[in-house]
Amino acid sequence: MSETATESTTEQTTTTESKASDSQPTQADIDKLNAALSREREQRKEAQKQATANTAAAKRLEEIEAANASETEKAVAAARKEGEAATLERVNARLVKAEARAVAAALGFTDPTDAVALVDLSEVTVDEDGEVDSEAVKKELAALAERKAYLLKAKADTSASDAGIGATGSTTADTSPKGLISAGLAATSKSK
Repeated sequence: MSETATESTTEQTTTTESKASDSQPTQADIDKLNAALSREREQRKEAQKQATANTAAAKRLEEIEAANASETEKAVAAARKEGEAATLERVNARLVKAEARAVAAALGFTDPTDAVALVDLSEVTVDEDGEVDSEAVKKELAALAERKAYLLKAKADTSASDAGIGATGSTTADTSPKGLISAGLAATSKSK
C-alpha cells in the first residue's frame, strides 16, 4: 500500500508542475492582451467624443425647438415665467412681513402686526437665498418707534411702594370683619 501512495503522490506532483508551467502566460498572450487593451482605450476615446458631440447636438436641438415653437407654446412659456415671478413676489412679501413682525416684537411694540401695517416695507429686499434685509426692516421700525412712541410697551418703572412691598408694606386692605374693625380703631386712635 505504501508503494501505491508514493506513486500517487509522484503523479500529483508531476501533474501540478505541468499545470503550473501551462498557467504562465507566453509573450504571445501578453501581446494579445495589450492589443485588446489598446482597442478598448480607443473605443472609450471614441465614445467620449461621441458623448460630447451628442451633448452639443442636444443643446442645438433645444435651441431649434425654441425657435420653431408655436405661438401657443411661446405664450405658455411666457405665462409660466409670469406665474413664477408672481409667486416669488408673494412669497418674498410674506417673508418680509414675518421678519418685520419679529423685529417689531424684539423692539418692544405692543402689537407687532399693527406696527408692520404702519411702515412701508416696499423697499426691503430679499436675496436669492431668501434672506430678508433685516437692517432695512429695523431702520423702518425704529423710525416708527421714534414717531409714535405710544405704540411701544410701557417700561416697568415701578417702585417698591407701587408694588406693595418694602417700607410701606401691603397696599391691599384687609376686608375681613376683624380687619375692618382694626382699621377703624387705628383711624380713630390717630385722630385723637
